Amino acid sequence: MRVDRSTLTRPAFPVYFVKKGSPMRRNLLAALAPVFLGAAIFAAPTLAPSAFAQDAKESPAESAADAAKARSVRNLKQLALAAQNFYDRHMSLPARYSVDANGVPLHSWRVFLLPFIEQNELYKQIRLDEPWDSEWNSQFHSKAPELFRRPGSSDPGCVYSCVVDKTAALQPAKEPGSQLGFRLGAFIDGTMNTVLFVERKESVCWMDPNADLTLDEFLADVADAPDAVPAVFLDGRAALLPNASEPSVLKAYVTRAGGEIVPVAPSADAQDPKLAVQRKRSENNLKQLVLATHNFLDLNGGAFPARCTVDANGKPLHSWRVLLLPFIDEGELYKQIRLDEPWNSEHNRQFHSKAPAIFRRPGSSDPGCVYSCVVDKSAALQPATKPGVKTGVRIASFTDGVSNTVLFVERTQPVCWMDPEADLTLDEFLATVAEGSVYRDATVVGMCDGRAQILSPDAKPKVLKAYVTRTGDVDLLP
Repeated sequence: MRVDRSTLTRPAFPVYFVKKGSPMRRNLLAALAPVFLGAAIFAAPTLAPSAFAQDAKESPAESAADAAKARSVRNLKQLALAAQNFYDRHMSLPARYSVDANGVPLHSWRVFLLPFIEQNELYKQIRLDEPWDSEWNSQFHSKAPELFRRPGSSDPGCVYSCVVDKTAALQPAKEPGSQLGFRLGAFIDGTMNTVLFVERKESVCWMDPNADLTLDEFLADVADAPDAVPAVFLDGRAALLPNASEPSVLKAYVTRAGGEIVPVAPSADAQDPKLAVQRKRSENNLKQLVLATHNFLDLNGGAFPARCTVDANGKPLHSWRVLLLPFIDEGELYKQIRLDEPWNSEHNRQFHSKAPAIFRRPGSSDPGCVYSCVVDKSAALQPATKPGVKTGVRIASFTDGVSNTVLFVERTQPVCWMDPEADLTLDEFLATVAEGSVYRDATVVGMCDGRAQILSPDAKPKVLKAYVTRTGDVDLLP
């Protein structure tokens, strides 16, 4: 399918914890990432009010339902991430199911994803050369990983399926012993336009290779939903499919090479229109700050700005924010600041209340700064090594790759933009993400390659720590 650009709103990028330097990441970024080194920054779009905006006075039952839906959305994103990591390992998406010598289905895609959802021990116990319901394998039917279950329900069954269709994302393996399906080249419609997994109405056995939704069952589930059905697209974007959706549109979302013109599905991350617009504007701010950093780098021999400049005693003088002023159209303000005096000297204090708009929270009257780097000896920005130096580490030191290293993060509590010590420690960064920031369920960061990234509160600390380091070389796959 082709996308009707007149209805297009840029999707919020989910938490992609895809292996560093991987083909899947490169393919996705080539198609989706709005900013790379030297690329132009796009203005944040205006989002239309969502059909699923929460009422300010929702009942406890509605609150519980919304919370369960939010958790289901996160589950779907994790499953899409697992599929992406599977792709990076095998250069193909998982097959919908494996087959025996007679073409009889043996095991589901859910089994193939086990090593990528931290269930490797369970995976090792399953006999892949025996049917899913053999005497041995039947003992695992009741051991569905929590990620496959309906949030907030005691039902042990699986509620996530792919859609069964000859043009859908997942197809049966072509030969015995194979777990492999299509490669990305088969997705002519694009990864952001093809449904990968969907929450189903009735639970099933997670190991059953035939327990996926036919196209008619998928259409019926959406039509029968109270409001909308959570789904995730191949690019990792979660969406809510409204029960009033046209069947032709839903069918187009299923196909990987149909060429139909359809609107982009409503993002599951935009349930509060006001917060959605605010977050988009914040993403744009972060992209502009990263672009400013790259322009600084270009004029300073491939070196990033220092986290702070220092005096003769090594005491911090000025923040990286001050060093970026000439690159965010604030050259006149930069000229007025006395760089050889501390940030809080009598002269420099007059500028404390003059934080450029790009450093402030979108939609807020608070004059404080809400963008910080992360303070860590292996992080992207480091203090200057001697007085008079404005540069930090060079881009060559990013052995993890610029696409895998966090540069800036939106913080919860505003600070003085000129304070050279007003950045987040690693523990403060982890706490900010765990609390969901001001957007309830997401923290916005700017990666060193210019992307705005959304970090989920469910992200594991070891993964977040890996994204702070520029030289950690951490392999996040099992």
